[in-house]
Amino acid sequence: MSNVAASTAASRGIALTLLATLCFALMDSMSKHLIAAYPLVQILWVRYLCFTVFAVIIAGGPRRALTVMRVRRPALQVLRSALLLVEIGVFVYSLRYLALADAHVLMACTPLIVTGLCVVMLGEKVGARRWTAIAIGFAGVAIVLQPEGDLFRPAALIPLTSAFLFALYQVITRKVSDDGAAASLSYLALVGLVALTLLLPWHWRAPEPLDLAIMITLGFLGAVGHFLFIKALAAAPASLLQPFFYAVLVWAIPLGYVIFGQVPAALTLAGASVIVCSGLYTFHRERVRGVRR
Repeated sequence: MSNVAASTAASRGIALTLLATLCFALMDSMSKHLIAAYPLVQILWVRYLCFTVFAVIIAGGPRRALTVMRVRRPALQVLRSALLLVEIGVFVYSLRYLALADAHVLMACTPLIVTGLCVVMLGEKVGARRWTAIAIGFAGVAIVLQPEGDLFRPAALIPLTSAFLFALYQVITRKVSDDGAAASLSYLALVGLVALTLLLPWHWRAPEPLDLAIMITLGFLGAVGHFLFIKALAAAPASLLQPFFYAVLVWAIPLGYVIFGQVPAALTLAGASVIVCSGLYTFHRERVRGVRR
């Protein structure tokens, strides 16, 4: 790939990641509303049902969806799909105990984990400047976890666990990106739907009409977000995209305030500011590199 083509692909990956984070933040705000009244399995099942419908449409119909799932590494596709299902469940569960913005700030350690895993599992080369930007972002997470902060409590371990699972999912997604977005999306949808359907009879409560509409909207937002993110990982290295995933904080903080009236603590805002600045610096460096090529 030429330098110009690589720069264009990187820009496309960054733009897709930013759009994906907006979908995720909207989706998580809806999940926080629902988790207070409905079983976790029920919320996830409706989400994955919508996810499956979206995946079938993207693939070109049910028969085509099954055809595109004939990939070279089906075991890896099933593994990444299972990882994402567990990660989503863990994160949504954390919203029972944490504010929306707080949970996302703790999830912000994902990029550091991804970068380390990319070096070990994918052999990606990460320069000193990118390591520095991501390390600074992780320092922002450390600010909100210090003993004086509101998040210094056991519940903080829940989104941190989710962060590790999501990092592993991203690396495996990058590894199987040559299978195509339609195949990857179909695996995500069907593996999750089958697993949740087996559990659903013991985890169902008749939803109110408005809540059912929210569940369906949440499902399609999640499908679109993951489709965009799969396309982003196919266009650009996972380690490059990590700082831009911090943009979810930009969406989550105002959503948490507008919908739930939650105002992040001073330490949370300070840490989030450090994290966002690290992403902006990486974006600046990529633009400088693109001009010099």
